[in-house]
Amino acid sequence: MPWSMCTKEDVMSIHPTKENALPDFYSIAVEDLIRQHLGNPNLGNHTVVIGELHEGLGSAFIVLDQGPVISVEVVTVDGIPVDPATLTYHPQRSLSPSSLHLVVR
Repeated sequence: MPWSMCTKEDVMSIHPTKENALPDFYSIAVEDLIRQHLGNPNLGNHTVVIGELHEGLGSAFIVLDQGPVISVEVVTVDGIPVDPATLTYHPQRSLSPSSLHLVVR
């Protein structure tokens, strides 16, 4: 998918050019090179994870299987939705660069 790491507007703000001079295949080629160089084939790609389930076992946080997290639509505890205002996200670098703790206050 072209323009997943930056927008045409981002490029034009750094290097003044016309939008029609930035075809999608440039973006696809450059983003593929970046992914190869960094060894991260999913960089810039968004995945929707639905129904990731965890046993909390009384813990104050949950370590998610997928990361990094862009947004969370709903969290439930025992089938009851948790107020999103009570959720915080904390990077947990000791697990891996993409792991996050989802903390329910």
